[in-house]
Formats: sequence, structure tokens, C-alpha cells
Amino acid sequence: MRRRALLASSATLLGGGLAGCLGDSGGGEPATGAPTTDSTTAEPTESTTSQTTYDAGVSAAFERLQPNVVVLGVDSVGVRPDGSQYAFFHVAVADGDAPERSAFEFRFDGDSYPPGVDTSGTLWRDSEGDDRYTAARGAGWLVFELPETGDAGDAALALGGDEWSVAELVRERLEAPSPSLSLDWDAPEEQPAGTSTLGFTVTNDSERDTWFVGGVNAVEIRGAHAPVAGLAREIPARETVSWEITHENGKAPGDDSVGDGEPDGEYRLTWAQGEREQEVYFVAGE
Repeated sequence: MRRRALLASSATLLGGGLAGCLGDSGGGEPATGAPTTDSTTAEPTESTTSQTTYDAGVSAAFERLQPNVVVLGVDSVGVRPDGSQYAFFHVAVADGDAPERSAFEFRFDGDSYPPGVDTSGTLWRDSEGDDRYTAARGAGWLVFELPETGDAGDAALALGGDEWSVAELVRERLEAPSPSLSLDWDAPEEQPAGTSTLGFTVTNDSERDTWFVGGVNAVEIRGAHAPVAGLAREIPARETVSWEITHENGKAPGDDSVGDGEPDGEYRLTWAQGEREQEVYFVAGE
């Protein structure tokens, strides 16, 4: 078996995020609102393109490790249950016949895991674009749903007889539970008719980088339920990250319900550490 080194993530590889269908595909979510820079999540190592047993020149790079992913349902967006972590990779076929997505696997804690997330529905980013790996495309991301912790001594992306081992820093993060985060959700009770603004301030007091993952829904604002945003933000160790998102709430200053003193619905945030709700009243802007 040939062992290769994986290149750690970089801003050029990560862009705005990763995502795709669940089941055999899977993926991550982009940050919604003011953009932030995706920093590296492991020490860089040499990236190689190897001729695999599938008779294809394939390059692979580790991109990120998230404690959760955002799932888009019929009329709402949320996160997966606790108990898993999600490793993302970017692969590209330089020449030869591109292997099917199902030919890849990730080896962790003595087991092998296929790409994808074991649930029905769609990951949030799939509604915004389609850049997941397929054999027809020959490039894109892969996501692996893994146990929350485990022995990462053998951790590697595998394709047939080739393995791309991950860096030591990635192995350390695979073995440790994701750090807890503190959240200050700035969701004003009064929102201007037309565009609502919701703010997020997330602090990571631990010594390990992690990600804030969540979903925001509108309830009784534009229909009974409607997704507003999927959120995935890297929160470096000992740092605080703040950002805002906006939502077109469908109200106009002259609407009868605007400024009448009656509640107009609520915004609901779901993330890995719980749920927040904020009832809102729409008012005419100045």
C-alpha cells in the first residue's frame, strides 16, 4: 500500500465553504453574512498526485474538521444530532479514469467510513451550488461522518491501494472532543420592515480551533416556517469571532401589521449546543 501526505487546508482551497447532498454525497456549509478568512486547520505537508490502482492520477488535500453540519429539510434548516464529527477533503483527478465517489473511504479508529452523511435531506450549501466530487466532474470535495472521538493513529483517506495520511495536528483533533463555545446572539426584538439583521459573537476559550455550526429559521414571518441561513464559521483557539446576517422579511413600512404592537413571528437559531428563539415586532424604519 502506498502512503501519501495530505496538504492541509488553505483559503484558496476552502473558498466560502463546502456542501452537497446527503446520503452518498454530503458536505459542509458556507458562512452566511460578512465573509471571514478560512485559516488553515493543520500544518501543511507535501501534496502529491499519485497514479492509483484505479489508473488515475489523483491529488488529495485535507480541508477542515467540523463538529457538525447544517441539514436543509422541507421548510427548515438545522444541525445533525450530537455524537459525530465531519472531515472534509478536496480531491482532483489530473489524468486517467476518475473513480466513483464511493471508491474513496476514510480510515479511522480501526474502521473504514464511506463518503456522505447518514441522513435524509440536503446539506445547506447544496441549495447554493454544486461542487461536490463526482466522477463526471473529476474534482470536488468529499465529507466523511465519523465518530466524535477515536484512535486516529491510522487516520487516512484511502482509494484502492493508495492512502493519504493526515497531519499530526489533524490526528490530535480527531481524537479529542470538540471544544465548547459561548454564543452571544444579537437578535433585536424590534426589526425594521424589509430587512432584519441578526448578529453573532462566538468565543472559543479553549486551546483548540473549532467551528461554529448552526441554522437560522423564520417562523410565521414569511410562511409558517422558512430557512434563513446555514452557518459554519471557524473559531480559532482563544479568539472571538463576530458577524451579521440579514433576512428579507417581506414586510413594507405601510403594511397594517407593521408597528401595530403585535408580535410578527420569531427567529429560531439551532446549533450544536442548543436552541435560541427571539420573538420579533416589525416597525417602520426612520
